[in-house]
Amino acid sequence: KDLSLKIHETEWEKLVELDSSFNLKKIKDDFFNIKNMDLPPIDLVYFDCFGARVQPDLWEKEIFEVVASKMKTGGLLTTYSSKGTMRRALIELGFEVEKRQGPPGKREMLIAWKK
Repeated sequence: KDLSLKIHETEWEKLVELDSSFNLKKIKDDFFNIKNMDLPPIDLVYFDCFGARVQPDLWEKEIFEVVASKMKTGGLLTTYSSKGTMRRALIELGFEVEKRQGPPGKREMLIAWKK
């Protein structure tokens, strides 16, 4: 609970050490602008936007190309989606992808490690 509060209270655009193994920088910008930002390699991406029926533009391969370009080798991406098009796009971008049992109310989800 304390960590969750810290995450929500953290200032935008500032790298903050939340504990000895967790640094966070919240970026308030157009997603595609991160292509040109000087960021440390990202270890973890929790991709949790609305579904493809509601926000189809957030599930295009171009989004995951940007994500892949900023992640470090061995970094983990996780999402509640298990769409075949997303899985194939991640594989094409050099991720090792696994389907896992989803949380309550969701049959499956994906986890993917950047190779």
